[in-house]
Amino acid sequence: HGTQLTHVCPEWFSLVDGLGNLQVDADIRLPKLAASKGFALMPLLSNLVGDVWQPEAVENLAHGPPDRRDRFINRLVTELHAAKAAGVVIDWEQVDPAYEAEITKLLNQVAGALHNAGLQLWLCVPPGQDLDYIDFDNLPETIDRFVALLFDETSDTDPPGPLASREWFESWLKALLKDADTQQWVIAL
Repeated sequence: HGTQLTHVCPEWFSLVDGLGNLQVDADIRLPKLAASKGFALMPLLSNLVGDVWQPEAVENLAHGPPDRRDRFINRLVTELHAAKAAGVVIDWEQVDPAYEAEITKLLNQVAGALHNAGLQLWLCVPPGQDLDYIDFDNLPETIDRFVALLFDETSDTDPPGPLASREWFESWLKALLKDADTQQWVIAL
């Protein structure tokens, strides 16, 4: 079904520390497959290392020295070009909302560099407290797509339950898309 896909988001990049170091786990076969089937590669960049979210990696990068951010962005652009990717999908979770301004500045800087390199920036929006660090007033101009992660209603620490009950899904969908440009959103199930 490769020719029916428009984008594929492999889990390739992890931000592993506040120094901006990337862990890269790319599959070198995928760019060739993407070219032959006609879909765009949009590798995922998360702050998940193993099974543990690393919010400090994002926070320290965001409020660290400018040369650290520059090195991180240059490496990211280099890796994306090497993979023949169309851009990157960022999924940063468990980030402290106190860093909203610094993270907004970082995301805008990343977006500027990616756009200058002909690449896109998509940003995952997890429901709940994890979306509190996202500045929806100042990011829509630079983020190409927001990806609403409308699953994980029930976490590992909750009693058994649905991944996304209809009521939960619809309420978050309505909340996220209220006053938003719906053409800018992708809904992940």
